[in-house]
Amino acid sequence: MEELELIKKLRKFQRNNRILEALEVLSQNPAIEFTDNQELKILYGIIKILSGEKEKGVEVLLSLNPENLTNEEALSDYAFLLFLTHQPEEAINFLKKALDLNPNCFIAYARLSAIYLTLGNLELAEKYLIKALEFEPNRIELLSNLATLKYKQGKYKEALEFLNRAIKIDPKREDLYLKKSQIMFSLRKIDEYIEELYENVEKNPEDKINYIILANVLINAGRENEAISLIEGALDKFEEDEEIKKAFINITLKSQRYYVLGQKLKEWVEKEPDSIELRFLLNEARIECGFLEAAEKDLDQFPEEAKLEPKWRLLKAKILMEKNQGEKAVKLLEEAVEYFPGNIELRNQLAHILLTLGRKEEAKIHVEAVTKISPFARFNLIEYKNYEADEEEIKAMEEIIQNPVNPLEERISLAFTLARVYEKMGEYDKSFEIVKFANELTKTIVRYDWREHRRYVQEIIEAFNKDIIKKLEGKGHPSKRPIFIVGMPRSGTTLVEQILAAHSQVYGAGELPWIGKITQLFPKTNGGHPYPQGIKYMDERHLKSAGEYYLKKLEIYDKTSPYVTDKLPHNFDHIGLIYLIFPNAAIIHVHRDPRDVAVSNYYQNFAAMRGLMGFANDLRDIGHMLNDYLRIMQHWYEVLPPGKIFKVVYEELVSEPEKVIKELLEYCGLPWEDNVLEFYNLQRPVKTASIQQVREKIYKKSKERWKKYKKHLKVLFEILEEGFIPLE
Repeated sequence: MEELELIKKLRKFQRNNRILEALEVLSQNPAIEFTDNQELKILYGIIKILSGEKEKGVEVLLSLNPENLTNEEALSDYAFLLFLTHQPEEAINFLKKALDLNPNCFIAYARLSAIYLTLGNLELAEKYLIKALEFEPNRIELLSNLATLKYKQGKYKEALEFLNRAIKIDPKREDLYLKKSQIMFSLRKIDEYIEELYENVEKNPEDKINYIILANVLINAGRENEAISLIEGALDKFEEDEEIKKAFINITLKSQRYYVLGQKLKEWVEKEPDSIELRFLLNEARIECGFLEAAEKDLDQFPEEAKLEPKWRLLKAKILMEKNQGEKAVKLLEEAVEYFPGNIELRNQLAHILLTLGRKEEAKIHVEAVTKISPFARFNLIEYKNYEADEEEIKAMEEIIQNPVNPLEERISLAFTLARVYEKMGEYDKSFEIVKFANELTKTIVRYDWREHRRYVQEIIEAFNKDIIKKLEGKGHPSKRPIFIVGMPRSGTTLVEQILAAHSQVYGAGELPWIGKITQLFPKTNGGHPYPQGIKYMDERHLKSAGEYYLKKLEIYDKTSPYVTDKLPHNFDHIGLIYLIFPNAAIIHVHRDPRDVAVSNYYQNFAAMRGLMGFANDLRDIGHMLNDYLRIMQHWYEVLPPGKIFKVVYEELVSEPEKVIKELLEYCGLPWEDNVLEFYNLQRPVKTASIQQVREKIYKKSKERWKKYKKHLKVLFEILEEGFIPLE
């Protein structure tokens, strides 16, 4: 194929977002990668970036000489390549050069509008959008961008008009419906919109796209159970349809229903045993569900060439981390980075693991490498600099956070980072304003109802009464091996675990899911009675069996240490069950000033952790969770034998560490060892939000942090004052 024809074809595919077809052209013409033709090179770089190979695009850009570009189309494409490699100002200059050559260059107007929209300059974005629409009034991307612009201006009804125009032109574009859901949410008409989409499904039951669109909108609206049910129904209806399969995978991943996903993937893998892609997904689901042995066994059976893939290394490293073999994970990922130096996910994972091991400077090297590829990654360095940022960085973060065109997760992450930056500067009002914005953004993708946990607590209190405790106590497994550390998230549970793990007889396993798994298995073991009510149908055999199950799971992490810690904070809900299963095990309750716990949770980005952690995005919900926690802990102290639960008061621990640690070790039956006072030197992975703090000596600066934000916490104080009020 002639170069001119290739340029026309690739340009057409790229501008119409037909990237797969463009990639097919590239695969059929491998010489394009080494061409001297500048226009062809530019298109090659753009397509590679859009297909996920950002490093290729950067390489192309460095090899170009823009002075040789003599027509407006080539200049516009070069500008787009600059924009994709995060040089928007340079891109604007070249687009204006293209317009100097040809004032009727549509693509230059369209790209200028998109760049200005990204930069948050709504006035110029609107100017160039309107100009581009004069040339192509029915172009969907332009109408969609204009809807975004109007949305950003707060003109929701106008935004809806432009978006509806775009949907009328192409009623099968998923992204348009998702954007519309954001607008309808702002108009407080999201339920009305969902009903409309349900009607579309009923009217056109044979059109698969209606199911996909509705499922994704339901997920965005926080109605995850409905989304799962709908897409599972679509799977039954359109059995082997690849688009429906892909939608099912995306929906279950978004809602973190790994067990549901894993079951379906297992079926698909049995039908297509040679599908490496499906096996990768299956093992990812297995790891998330805690089936580490099954995942590791299958990964080890992959073909040797597949083991060189970044995805294989990432999954294997994740298993190693879950088994607390951090050094092996580092070695594996370091080898992978040598082969794939431009792979962002590998670098990020390696940096994270190094940080969990306390190797901060090594982690920083990989973060710096990522910053050359990703526009957002450079802000990760701020965390490594202890939340110190200059004016330029602060301004850049503020612009990204406020721009709705940017990915929501990136905006949320940066907002939490910026809140910490302002806190470090002593700008507490600004800090709180930003963290509130971050949490409000998070609430658009994470739904939480405090009443569900309140009812759950009521059921547990009713089920685990003094009579049932008396009837079953002492009948569980006699092992003293597990040490359970419970308390509100951000109360100091990680600190206590790190102190204990510094002892030669203790292995720190982190937050383990196995008590929760035992509660889920209740109906299968006691004749169909769910937890917590099912406890009255348990007997000695059931309790010992649960203990054996749990102890076997501990061997995943460590086979030799006399003691292993489990510091899942919310196990405070299940202390009664833990006591009945392991009557001789240590149970440590870490308590911290509820007001400090509240602020610390509100300032922590838990967006990736759905479910119970959703309470942390709203001060009212935090207050209700604290009331639940205080009430159920009161119950456990009342119904369990005196002294069974050892209470560590965080404020006392940081004020008199040696005294409290001696009492803690004595309670656990452990002899004194001096190195427990130097827990911060322990080289073990720390996988929780406290990753930085436990690498420092005990410090008191986090005490009474709430006082800095006292005037913003009125609603929290009201809920705490209200206390635990049972629901009917």
